[in-house]
Amino acid sequence: MARPTKYCRERTDLILAAIRDGLPHRWAAAVAGISVPTLMRWRARYDNFVVEIERAEADFVATNVAIVLASARGGKSEDARWLLERRAHEDFGRREVAEVRQQHTGEVVVRVVYDTDGPGPD
Repeated sequence: MARPTKYCRERTDLILAAIRDGLPHRWAAAVAGISVPTLMRWRARYDNFVVEIERAEADFVATNVAIVLASARGGKSEDARWLLERRAHEDFGRREVAEVRQQHTGEVVVRVVYDTDGPGPD
């Protein structure tokens, strides 16, 4: 006889609330007292649960983007830069260039250049 499932509204609500708060799935599972493999099985078995998880993730993103935008609109340019670096990385992301050379003395020289300003306008 199979063991009864732990899947219930109370546990899924705990998981969804944790995800809305920004916890990774493995920690959200722990909050609800289940293992990661159990969470993965539930995702595979219950289509509505997958939709609810995706909604919780979207809620987390929307909430936090709104906070960053409010801060950026309040004059905190570092918050605006942070958001642009992540949402439009190709255009505004930090670029890192690493150069590795071996000198004739055997010494290895590593030089990393960070471009934090991003590209200028086209």
